[in-house]
Amino acid sequence: MTVQHQKPSQNTSNILIDVLALCTFSFLALYPWIGFPWKVPIVAILILAFTYYRERTVWSLGLKSPSIYETFKWGVITALIIVVGISNLLNPLVQWVLNEPIDYSAYGALKGNTSFVINYWWKAMLSAAIAEEIFYRGFLFALLEKYLASFKYKGVIIVVSTAIFFAAAHNFQGISGMFGILAAALVFGGMYYKSGKNLYAMILAHALVDTWGLFSLYHGGIKLFF
Repeated sequence: MTVQHQKPSQNTSNILIDVLALCTFSFLALYPWIGFPWKVPIVAILILAFTYYRERTVWSLGLKSPSIYETFKWGVITALIIVVGISNLLNPLVQWVLNEPIDYSAYGALKGNTSFVINYWWKAMLSAAIAEEIFYRGFLFALLEKYLASFKYKGVIIVVSTAIFFAAAHNFQGISGMFGILAAALVFGGMYYKSGKNLYAMILAHALVDTWGLFSLYHGGIKLFF
């Protein structure tokens, strides 16, 4: 059997393409060049096209044919951990310690505004639940796994680094909000691996978490415990 190796020039070219893709997608995802909700979904479409062009599949993004049961199971478990453990336990504690509430003003007037919340919901599902998962969990995990393959604790490094990036992208929520987002991203990343890299499950979880968040804010902030 003949083992084929890539030429150094090919390796260099692939590295440059990956770096360029990372910088381009990150810039487009973070810079306000187009209004909500279209910015991140456009990036997600570019990622899908880029990945398919290079690999002739999007499986590396966690988009293999899913088991409905496994997708539902991991999606619901992940959502429950975040809604109960982070939204209703960690977040109130962080706000109390820092004496600073989470800043939700960027989302608009949600309290009691039925038509606004309904309109905002589908936008959140498109931009956050679907597109953010494709970028932050699908693309970034696949890219980092490629270059950290020889690291013993690559999974931990990937989960933590992408969680920090995800939290930084939500800096508009203030320092208290960023702590909660960081914790949620750590859960998303860990459960993504636990589910066998089932991105559909994380999309479902993200959708459930954001739906609860909008429902809670609509009612002025529902607290399960305190």
